[in-house]
Amino acid sequence: MKQELIGPTATLAAALLSNLEDEHSEFTPAIVAAAFEEAYFMLLDGIQRVDNEIARREKL
Repeated sequence: MKQELIGPTATLAAALLSNLEDEHSEFTPAIVAAAFEEAYFMLLDGIQRVDNEIARREKL
């Protein structure tokens, strides 16, 4: 895990969880863990996309 992404991941996970408030009366550890996992991989995917685009532009 990239330690520098813990803060941004937690922020994004909180946003994801806020969308689930109406569906769940309380958040279990599993729900929070799933949101954190989803947020982390979303950030990694975004970073990869940016890296790929930078590499593509450098080839031009």
